[in-house]
Amino acid sequence: MSRDPYEILGVDRDADVQVIRKAYRKLAAKYHPDQNPGDSQAEERFKEVAAAWEILGDEERRARYDRFGRDMGAGEGFPGGFQSDFSADMFSDLFDFFGGNRGGRSTKPKLLLPLVVPFVEAARGGERQFKYRRKAPCRGCKGQGTHNGMPPSPCRRCGGMGQIPTQRGFLTFASQCDDCQGSGVDTSNPCASCRGSGVSEQEHQVSFRVPPGVTTGTRLRIRDGGHYQRGSSSPGDLYIEVQVEEHPFFKAQGKNIYCEAPIGFSQAALGGKVEIPTVDGKTVEMKIPAGTQNGTEFRLRGKGIGADGQRGHQFVRVVVVVPKNLDAKSKTALRAYAEAVGDELNEKDKSLWEMLGSLFD
Repeated sequence: MSRDPYEILGVDRDADVQVIRKAYRKLAAKYHPDQNPGDSQAEERFKEVAAAWEILGDEERRARYDRFGRDMGAGEGFPGGFQSDFSADMFSDLFDFFGGNRGGRSTKPKLLLPLVVPFVEAARGGERQFKYRRKAPCRGCKGQGTHNGMPPSPCRRCGGMGQIPTQRGFLTFASQCDDCQGSGVDTSNPCASCRGSGVSEQEHQVSFRVPPGVTTGTRLRIRDGGHYQRGSSSPGDLYIEVQVEEHPFFKAQGKNIYCEAPIGFSQAALGGKVEIPTVDGKTVEMKIPAGTQNGTEFRLRGKGIGADGQRGHQFVRVVVVVPKNLDAKSKTALRAYAEAVGDELNEKDKSLWEMLGSLFD
């Protein structure tokens, strides 16, 4: 490429990729051959714009261009031996612009790691520190991948592009350069520590907040917490996939908390008060009306999960526990109660067995 790609697209050298993409699409639409049939000058301008985007639209290629300048390419037209036609990657981007569907452009390497979160922490939210290992710039070569830590020279075969072009009519397709394995740099004398990759696994720690109400499968994004790769000025993102532990007492459904509270037979009959734990770490006194039946559900307002500026409720289902082992005094008291209310326990038990027996006749 004889002209500076920044100059072709009319953008500053420190412009971000969104600004560059916007400028590219505007010029590509202006000079596209379909919009200018028979105009050879517009076609050449379109190819020039596409070639500039091929460099500046890819982070690695842009970094190589910023480092090596025009020497990154071996050919007169396209960098790295590409001539005036555009590659399959550029065509896919243009296809997307004009309404088609295409695969995504290569991005920074991401990292996905699991994290087990206790139920109460998931409900309440909280601050977390997380240690893990990721690929970071090699300390031995300062991320350069060379034996002396100096910036690498561009690959002689592909001119620093990492790809070898194959022209088919109007289109130019690219395959990975075998000499540099797609890195675009001379790998003949690599760093002994990282074997030329420019990165090595290192321990890293991040701090982040677990938002209240997270559920299993939620992915938390930590910007710049992922892997580095050679040629990139910043790492990819870290995604933490949450696995919420089950709790022996609490269950969650949306913003609401559900639990069961065992109460005694006499308490259900006579009424009373019970202390109910909440996810806030405190207990709430809940009134049990006299005559409460097994399975009755009570609501504790505002004691659920607080998320999106709203707070759910806690629902408490009472379970009446019938005593199994009664002493003589307790049995006497219960018999007196049964007589007082007219319960004929033996007859009801007999009729129940008779009813069940008839089902199997």
